[in-house]
Amino acid sequence: MSDIINDKINFIINEFTSVEYTWFNTIMFGIILVIALFFVIKLMKKLKIEIDKNFVLALIPFILFGSTMRALADAEIYPHRPDVLAFLFIAPGIYFTIFLIAVASLFIGLYIFKKKYYKFMLVAGCLLFGLNLVLIAVFLYSHSATANFGAFIVFLIFAMWAIIIYAIIKLNPKFSIIGGVLVILDTILIAVFLYSHFFPNTILDLFVIFLIFSIPLIVAYVIMKMNSKFPDFLKYEKNYIIVLAHFFDTSTTYVGIAFFSYFEKHVLPSAAIEIFSPAIMFVLKFIVIPALYFIDKIDDKTTRRMIKIVIFILGISPAIRNFTRILLGV
Repeated sequence: MSDIINDKINFIINEFTSVEYTWFNTIMFGIILVIALFFVIKLMKKLKIEIDKNFVLALIPFILFGSTMRALADAEIYPHRPDVLAFLFIAPGIYFTIFLIAVASLFIGLYIFKKKYYKFMLVAGCLLFGLNLVLIAVFLYSHSATANFGAFIVFLIFAMWAIIIYAIIKLNPKFSIIGGVLVILDTILIAVFLYSHFFPNTILDLFVIFLIFSIPLIVAYVIMKMNSKFPDFLKYEKNYIIVLAHFFDTSTTYVGIAFFSYFEKHVLPSAAIEIFSPAIMFVLKFIVIPALYFIDKIDDKTTRRMIKIVIFILGISPAIRNFTRILLGV
């Protein structure tokens, strides 16, 4: 009897610390996520922390830090398999790692700055993310990855243009057409860059890459402009950002699998890809839209917004990790 119990305990421990996904540990991690979310919501209410723009902005650097850390683990900069510490740097364990770091910075921020806790979180998170950016640059330089280093620079330039486009659209709608043109031109530049520096061999591949990287930008632009035609719930509390985060994840997943011989690790998407093709990921991600629609019916603001933040993280984190991994060539 004791041997059977020990075997069951060892099985659970192995599933929990495994760096591979199975149906069992996927369900187990989902249950843990729901329980953790419940206690986080309780904590936010007890601390009287409003889930507002300042809170979200304070979380962004930690999301970037965690996502790039995961890719750097693949590059063997941070602990990686078979190291026993790999669990803390590889999903799903890395979510616990970043969660603990973010919560610690939250409490330190509350202690030092009180209601303006987000100032400390923002600085701490940016310093951590800045460290990863330095590690990425050093890795690319040391590995003589000229093309990838160029992609890194293109990404930074693209980020700058994205900010400028958003500012143009928000500050003066009359100039929104300029933003749309810049989006298209910049997307063409990215597609041409990828085509010339990586290994798609046909014009069709170039066209596919163009569409994949254009879709999130075009959707963002359309949502900005179709104030009366687009469903209101997508604009409510910036829901469209969450949707775009998941389509960005899908885009990077598709490019990684179709052009760089990567593979999907999560059990459900992996099964769908085996049956259909990597393109099925675009269809699966549409589930986010009705999910947000029903979440918006939750009256409690803290609960509603925390659930949305979790959904956003589950989309943007793997997206940034995928992009960074492609960038590093690992």
